[in-house]
Amino acid sequence: LDLLAAGDAHAAFNEFRSQLEYPGKVEPRAFADALTTLAQICAKITGPDWAAYVNRAARRPNDVDALFQLGYQLIEQSLHGIAATVLARAHKLEPGAEGILSELAIALEGAGLNAEACRVLRGAPDLLGSGAIRYLLAFNTLMVGDIDGARREIERVRVVTDDDRTMVGNVRDDRAVRPRPLAR
Repeated sequence: LDLLAAGDAHAAFNEFRSQLEYPGKVEPRAFADALTTLAQICAKITGPDWAAYVNRAARRPNDVDALFQLGYQLIEQSLHGIAATVLARAHKLEPGAEGILSELAIALEGAGLNAEACRVLRGAPDLLGSGAIRYLLAFNTLMVGDIDGARREIERVRVVTDDDRTMVGNVRDDRAVRPRPLAR
């Protein structure tokens, strides 16, 4: 807050960011306060329109829709670690929501936390019937180097739509599972 008051919003963000990076260092009861601080920082960096997403979630830290919208916007800004923290809270509040779980997995993947994405996806067995969720599990399993596990997971995807075929093809594609030679 001192850096923000001194007019250095970017330094304030860099200093504060680690508090919200997944899994987050903020105690659950202080989550709204942390988002309020983030909103103040974002208002200086991005302006009031984008900060409105943060403010909405800060005012309603148990509102799954507000958290989902904020998490989605954070992914769009390539702030995957913070998005994962926000979406993990939403997932905890509504563990049966497929959209929240898939965005959480995408945020974790974007943060390079593929093993954590696998853990979170496997922790929602009721949602593994979804083609998108199963694809995310197969892809993240592949990204942690478990090629056989990825093949087993992708075989469980029900292919119904062209999107399903594309997702399955992305994991089954030999180029996706074979190491590529280093460029000369």
